[in-house]
Formats: sequence, structure tokens, C-alpha cells
Amino acid sequence: MLKFIYTSLIISGAFIASYAQAPFQGTIQFKAENKAISETSTINWLVKEGNSRLDIRSKTPETQSEMSLYFIKGKGDVKMVSTDQGKQMVYDIPYASFANTEFSSAFSAEATGNKGNYAGFNCDEYIIQTVNGTVSCWVSNATGIAPSSFPSVILGRGVFSVLQRNNIQGIPVKITTKDFAGNVVLDQEMISVQAGSLGDNLFVVPDAK
Repeated sequence: MLKFIYTSLIISGAFIASYAQAPFQGTIQFKAENKAISETSTINWLVKEGNSRLDIRSKTPETQSEMSLYFIKGKGDVKMVSTDQGKQMVYDIPYASFANTEFSSAFSAEATGNKGNYAGFNCDEYIIQTVNGTVSCWVSNATGIAPSSFPSVILGRGVFSVLQRNNIQGIPVKITTKDFAGNVVLDQEMISVQAGSLGDNLFVVPDAK
């Protein structure tokens, strides 16, 4: 589950355009399908002043689950809130749990020349070769979202770190991960970006019940 959560964070954590832009406040929604375990998910990412909350709903043929992840400035752990048998549980997850070794510092992102439009943004396609296969990234630089909007634990890792090292400005709006046989393993796509004021209460971690 943590690997899937981490991978889902990549698409949101890589939201970067210009360092001169103001931090984003609002809600980002995207969908993901982990074909390896037949899991589909929707993720609502709430962002305000460097704090983030992800509300994740996941479904497999056998199970359904809901959880929220809280990245709060100044806190050493990520808080995960979920419900188990009618009880609300709160867990501490170390930032180190989100480490991803699939993307070596040696990896490059190669432009394919292909262009597309996803979530209303014009995108260019880049391909990243990894130790497990390939990652197709459809990148846009038109979202107007600054890096300071997001937790530092995400910036500089995974897909975002590869794009940054290759001086590619923009965000991966759609990401498709394939194994070496060409089979799709994970597919993620942004659905919408809605800027707007959010209440501080949305970022208060609830107590266990």
C-alpha cells in the first residue's frame, strides 16, 4: 500500500512551473489504476500554505478502503487516518517510508515529440527508463503551481526528480508505468485543478475514536 501511495503522490508532488509563482491553494483531483493488484483509486489533494491532505478511496475486486494522509509543516511524520471495523484509527508513518529507489540519479527523460491534452492542459511526452521498465510522462508547464506549495518530502524524488535533473519545467499530468514486456503496471491521470480558499480546519488531524 505504501508503494502505491508514494507513486500516487508523485503526480501531485511534481506540480511545478515557475519559482516566481505564488504557492497554490486549492484542490487537485486525480485517478489511478494499479493493474498489478487490480486496484482503482481516486485521490483528492487539498493544499494550503505548505500543508497537504490527501483523501484516497481505493477499490479492488475484493475490498474497498478509504484513508486520509496529512502532511503538516513542522511534523516529523505523515499522519494516516483510516476506519477499521467502525473505528477511526490514526497512524504515524515516517517520511522514510515514502522513499523510492526505482529512479536512479543516472536516469534521463527523453522527449518523444508527441503532444496531447490532459485535464485541459497541453502536454509534451517524455520517456524515463527505470530498473523495472519505462515511465511515460505527459508534462505541462501551464498549471501555474509553485513548488513551495507541496511537502519537501515529495520534491526531489521519483519522477519529479528526474524531470528536474533534466531541466524539464512542468508537471506530469499523466503518468503510465510499463514493465519491460510493455504491460501497463500503473496508470495515473490528473482530473482537475481547482484553486480556492480552504479552511484551516481541513488540515487538523482528527483523534482516534
